[in-house]
Amino acid sequence: NQFLDSFRTYFWIEKHRWFVRYDWNPSDIIGYGILYTLPYVFQDFIYSNEILSKSTCIDDKHYSSYDCVTNFLQKNDKNNLENCSTLLSLRFPNIRHLEINIPFNDNLWLIIPTFDKLTSLYIKLSGNNLNYNQLQELFN
Repeated sequence: NQFLDSFRTYFWIEKHRWFVRYDWNPSDIIGYGILYTLPYVFQDFIYSNEILSKSTCIDDKHYSSYDCVTNFLQKNDKNNLENCSTLLSLRFPNIRHLEINIPFNDNLWLIIPTFDKLTSLYIKLSGNNLNYNQLQELFN
């Protein structure tokens, strides 16, 4: 919070209406994090279920659609999307390239509402608990 407070000033919020989001992994001993302005304007979004996120935006719903993202990459081996409440509030309507692990949490269908623009799919099958129904749903 102290880090984000430096972006909660008159200059950032009132004068320019610039908002930032900070994503970090609390278990990372190096302290690696990503700070970016909202709306998110990058093509790639890398998701890890260990990431926490906070922003200076008063209403995060205003910046919940990540329209510029065309590449969504899931970088974890756990099917655990429910632990990231920030991610569950986001929407990725323009995904062209998707990298996911199966099995995945069914909340994936909420954050990526459509696959009609999908041109490339990379699936990592992991563990003994393979869910072939999820694989079939992706292809339907």
